[in-house]
Amino acid sequence: MLICPRCKQRVLNPNSYGESSIYRSRHRLCMPCWDAEHEEIEREGTNNLPETLKSYGPENDYD
Repeated sequence: MLICPRCKQRVLNPNSYGESSIYRSRHRLCMPCWDAEHEEIEREGTNNLPETLKSYGPENDYD
């Protein structure tokens, strides 16, 4: 079962996720968090967000 690294909640449908767009990220996010991440990237004007990436913790994109 996938745990979203942004909200730390379990994702019930493992086929409903978005891949993080943050530079050097290998994380899968639940769709609400994927939308929030996209908004954060747009607001900051960059996908280089090391503090956000640090808060995600270990990578969860194992494929």
